[in-house]
Amino acid sequence: EAFGPQFLYCEHNEGLSDHGIYQTNIAFQASTATLTLAHSDDDVYLSGAFTRLREVAEIHPHRPILFQAISPNRRLSWVPGKPKLQRGRLGGQSLAMPREFGAHFRMEERWRIDFAWILEVLANAKAAGYDQLWIEDVLMLSRPTESEWRAHYPSHVMRLASCL
Repeated sequence: EAFGPQFLYCEHNEGLSDHGIYQTNIAFQASTATLTLAHSDDDVYLSGAFTRLREVAEIHPHRPILFQAISPNRRLSWVPGKPKLQRGRLGGQSLAMPREFGAHFRMEERWRIDFAWILEVLANAKAAGYDQLWIEDVLMLSRPTESEWRAHYPSHVMRLASCL
């Protein structure tokens, strides 16, 4: 409730963590949003990310949206201007999934879960006549350093410091 009506808090204990696969799938099932996003606990959306995704989704409501993210090794999801589905470069945090093309993370794909999930979502959309939409906007930062956090979220740093 503290985050507002657009957030739903779900607890789920499968007895295993497995990188949050089971918990993420429960969240996918519970989601009532137009777009569903998946990210790791060490990823952050950049300022304006949700506004930008809403703008794009309003124009293209049924297309999966692939956006740029900055990986832990500070690479973009694809070379700017040359979008490409490439395992090891494009992660699940770069996909905004329309709910109607929902897919779950699959244990049998354990070492390439994100990429297999992206491919399944895109195949579901393609079967319904919709191609993915690539946007060059950088909307996600993985594992921000303290200086990156301060640069992107100065007010949060101030608030956190006042709690110490």
